[in-house]
Amino acid sequence: MSINYPIIGFCDATLAVFNSIEEMRSNVESPDIENGLWQLYDATGKPIRLELEPPKTSNKNWLQISIVDPVYSGDVVVEAVAFPDQLHARLLDYFTALCQLGNAPFQRDIEDLQTLNREQLVAFAAKWGGENGAT
Repeated sequence: MSINYPIIGFCDATLAVFNSIEEMRSNVESPDIENGLWQLYDATGKPIRLELEPPKTSNKNWLQISIVDPVYSGDVVVEAVAFPDQLHARLLDYFTALCQLGNAPFQRDIEDLQTLNREQLVAFAAKWGGENGAT
């Protein structure tokens, strides 16, 4: 499976938008990965798994990413019938909360945000998201 950029990530209550693996390596800290703080999705809504690679001669490739397969977990088939679009829900919740707090850097109201589909919300996140500088 291929990964479609941008990658949308949530760490605690922060939204990050990554356009490459190199950008992720520059902005993601290994303790946050070890503690499972990141929830990441590619642009199509597929969950992303972050894994730390043991250091070799160079730690340039210390971070590896892969698609989480919703059908198989090891050799066991898990429920594949209902795999909800978690990315759409997370982005909608994030931008709705910004509107409710009055901290939104954009001119959209909550009702308008709720009409956006996943692709539109990903584009919106790429434009307005990324509080940690990873836009």
